[in-house]
Amino acid sequence: MTVSDQRVPTLDLQRFCRDADQIYTEIKLFYNGSYGPTFPWIKLGQTRLRLSRKDHDHGGWLLAAYLGHHSDDEHDSAFVLQLPIIGVNFIGIEYGQTILTGYIDPNLRPDQDFRVPPADYDPLAGAPECEYCAEHREEDGVQQHLIVPYLPPANPDLYRLVRGLPVYIATGVVDP
Repeated sequence: MTVSDQRVPTLDLQRFCRDADQIYTEIKLFYNGSYGPTFPWIKLGQTRLRLSRKDHDHGGWLLAAYLGHHSDDEHDSAFVLQLPIIGVNFIGIEYGQTILTGYIDPNLRPDQDFRVPPADYDPLAGAPECEYCAEHREEDGVQQHLIVPYLPPANPDLYRLVRGLPVYIATGVVDP
């Protein structure tokens, strides 16, 4: 399988991520479906990489990025992206940048598990302010925020394009 940069959109989600002014994460796809030249795919701010709760016995990992300091209607931290990956390899740390590789999990339910948003995704568009926090902002230092979706929409069309492809992940501190 190969990547066509005309079919796979690049996503810059940094403006929605936590601490994007301090921390960056870049995800690239390998063009030929194997290690070699890469295609810049996703830009994020702060991310986390954890063993997947669903697939930890089979080497499944979940790369996720929180959506700023906004929450869903239950006050859970919302995500701008959740990308299940497998076969994570630590490549190294170089000049403050941590480099990993892996594969987009090819065994997902594309209508549920693959939460990489479309290129025009804007979770803040039309998002209402939290009424409770607006009423109580003077009490206990309550921070005003928007109510946003907990997860971005599933994206089965994009998943079909990138399913099983190797990824290059770099994260580090933003240069001042």
